[in-house]
Amino acid sequence: MIGFNHAATEFASNQIDQLLNKSASNLYKNEPEIIADFHRCLKEKISFEREFNYRFKSKEAEKYIHIKYVYVNDEIVVVQPEEITEKKKLEQMLVASEKRFHSLADNSLVGTFIIKNNVYTYVNKEFGNIFGYTIEEMIGKNQFEIFVEEDRNILQQYLAESPEHEKTHSCEIRGIHKNNNLINIEFFGTSKIINDQEATLGALLDITERKKSESRLVEAQMTTKVGSWETDLSTLQVYWSNETFSIFELDVHSFNPTHNSFLDYVHPEDKQKVDDAFKSSFTSKEYNTIKHRIITAKGKLKHVEERWRVSFNANNEPVRVFGTCQDITETIEYEEKLALSSLIVNSSHDAILSVALDGTITSWNKGAEKILGYNETEAIGKSIYMLIPEELHEEEVKISSSIQERKVIDRYETVRISKNGAIVHVSLTVSPIINEFNQVIGASKIMRDISVQIASEYEKAQIMNDLIQRNKDLEQFAYIVSHNLRAPVANIIGITSFMKMPDLKPAEQASMVSSLNQSVSALDGVIKDLSLILQIRREVNEQKTTIHFSAIMNEIQLAIDNLIKLEKVTFEIDFSAIDQISSIKSYIYSIFYNLITNSIKYRRPYVHPLIKIKSSIADNQILLVFSDNGLGIDLKKNKDTVFGLYKRFHSHIEGKGMGLFMVKTQVETLGGKIHIASEPNKGTQFKIELPIE
Repeated sequence: MIGFNHAATEFASNQIDQLLNKSASNLYKNEPEIIADFHRCLKEKISFEREFNYRFKSKEAEKYIHIKYVYVNDEIVVVQPEEITEKKKLEQMLVASEKRFHSLADNSLVGTFIIKNNVYTYVNKEFGNIFGYTIEEMIGKNQFEIFVEEDRNILQQYLAESPEHEKTHSCEIRGIHKNNNLINIEFFGTSKIINDQEATLGALLDITERKKSESRLVEAQMTTKVGSWETDLSTLQVYWSNETFSIFELDVHSFNPTHNSFLDYVHPEDKQKVDDAFKSSFTSKEYNTIKHRIITAKGKLKHVEERWRVSFNANNEPVRVFGTCQDITETIEYEEKLALSSLIVNSSHDAILSVALDGTITSWNKGAEKILGYNETEAIGKSIYMLIPEELHEEEVKISSSIQERKVIDRYETVRISKNGAIVHVSLTVSPIINEFNQVIGASKIMRDISVQIASEYEKAQIMNDLIQRNKDLEQFAYIVSHNLRAPVANIIGITSFMKMPDLKPAEQASMVSSLNQSVSALDGVIKDLSLILQIRREVNEQKTTIHFSAIMNEIQLAIDNLIKLEKVTFEIDFSAIDQISSIKSYIYSIFYNLITNSIKYRRPYVHPLIKIKSSIADNQILLVFSDNGLGIDLKKNKDTVFGLYKRFHSHIEGKGMGLFMVKTQVETLGGKIHIASEPNKGTQFKIELPIE
């Protein structure tokens, strides 16, 4: 070490006399980074700068050091250390400030930004939304690129204003949306130094709609027809402005207005009211207002609003009247149409309501109150979802999406919930509500109560199903008559004819009598079956009672106890889900009895019958499942005839083929359904659905 200054002494943590002629490697043996910098400077013969943290031995606080290494020759390197602690702290504060700015701006409802080197280095989501770009698309864009070229000078002048004082004003310029539409922008920005770099931080607002509103307001003010007038009470001479003449459709040059001539144009029904109002105002110093009708010089009916004030002299005597006359015909006509529209809406039997885009109910007519039960106060301000069953909420989401796409939902049949919790069937028509800016702001909904219609259609369907069933019954009867009755009747006719023969031997006669008895018995059996089927139809009106499945099972097991013991039948019963039903006991008993005895009758050889019966509830229906391990039925061959009358599938076992026909008939008579699943030698399962009530 051959030379140094005071900063170098402090940096090396030594006294001056201890530094001279010392090896740099020994002085900085605890600072490997500095040693490495020396070697790099000498080896590569270059000069360079770097920053790092350093803690002086004489002080506790950590310092930030900036060192400049200057290569002189292979033996000399000039080291220039500089403490930059305060500068670094300031930079850290600025970075932290920028981070806080980002954090606040990210959730701001205004567009916020940072501009460095004339490009956007930060924008929040709202900034992107205003111009139609994503944040990624905005970063790196030139600051003037998104503004109308003619307005860029305004922005440049605004940004060039002295940054010494905080700006307290903004500038208005026109921006260019991504879709090339023009938007009005209110721009606010201020200059800051961040990391030794000048930056512009600011915010902007989309004021397009505000500008449109201001423009329409100016237009409305320009088109408002307001005339002025003045009356000299000493002469009763009236002075009218040109606009007043225009309202009365009078020629300014040929008509000399007076109070009486003015009254000549007032509608006859309003004339006395107007005259009295003017006369009574002479004792008041307040403004007076009256609305009345006039008939113009061209015979046109108009509505006007007069507003005036009386001027008094020093003696408190009225001397002059100053007033205005405004044509309010369009306003009155609009109010009348609005009132008529409201009357029509409120007199409708349909529910008519409007809903904001967030689902809030904003209007509610008498029809809605009648159909859904809520009055206007209870409904307005509430969510439309209070009327919709939870399972149909997704349906409302889809309807809302369609409305925002300006689609109309026409006569869509669905259900709604009334105030008392009842389900109301409605035909729903939904149309978008579009404001004057051509924006969808909500939906108009018309609901027509079709509950009676739905009930009628259900009743018609029931009648149709009943007719179809009766037709099937007639076909079944025709089948019985043509097949089951014809054979025994034919036999009886043949036998009786043969018995009339004179030379009939006693043995032959005895044989004929026996055959006749068999045919009569067969005929009697068919008639009894027909009687039983007819009895099922008649008993449908039998009064329903509360029936416990477990009690029915106990009765059946007691009735066929010997058979159960003989065949070693095992039952697995589970009525834990539901053990009762309101129904016709004789039908329920018959259904259980037939299915249980069939399972025992059609058991597999050498296999003890296992019968499982379980109850459950699903979709407001009672579900009964009967399953066994018996012979089963080949449904591939017999699927369409399994519940037919006199249909048998195991000829080696005695039977008539009546059981399953009876079960199906009784189940359907109770308003239920029956399904079968079966495989040969694997068993059979019957699923019966019955209404809870």
